[in-house]
Amino acid sequence: MVNKRLFLVILILVFISSFVFATDDYLVYPYSKTLDVISDVTQYTSLIAPAFIAIASNSLNDSIKLSVAYGTTILLTYATRTIVKETVVRNRPYTTFGDFHGDYNKSFFSGHSALAFASAAFTQTVFSQKYKESKWKLPVTITTWSLAATTAILRVASGSHYLSDVVVGSLVGSLFGFTIPFIANKISPTWQLGVGPNAVAFNVTY
Repeated sequence: MVNKRLFLVILILVFISSFVFATDDYLVYPYSKTLDVISDVTQYTSLIAPAFIAIASNSLNDSIKLSVAYGTTILLTYATRTIVKETVVRNRPYTTFGDFHGDYNKSFFSGHSALAFASAAFTQTVFSQKYKESKWKLPVTITTWSLAATTAILRVASGSHYLSDVVVGSLVGSLFGFTIPFIANKISPTWQLGVGPNAVAFNVTY
């Protein structure tokens, strides 16, 4: 039964992937500086969303754990994006129009989408785990996912990425955004901050 389900999931993913890559040639646009800059704004705005989780928490220990987990999520997402971009050579869509500038051959995958979706997935996961009743949960979650989706759309519309670039980036970011806080919650270390006259120290217990 498990093998059948796994086969079905793989079949669906292959179908979706084939469709996404097949549409790449139809969603190609010349470079737009304006849309590129706007996508920077939506990406960076989405990255501050977890700050609202810190507001929802009244515990210094929770805030420290949140910061470490979120930092790990973003670091892993960015590192993966960097390694793949340096490994996979793919020209950006705007080169189709004879425009070659910047990192024109590092289209795969979209780092903007990856980071924005990592933040959205992280935010939703932590709110669902720890602050289900918080008044911030619904508005912040909806806003963060909307910013992530807008960022992905703008990366395509600005001519900076193919559809497959943003889809893969979104999946990679979401993967880290969902799994890292889940793992961090299972480990659940306790952080203690000590402040003395001549030193500041952290004590971590598991």
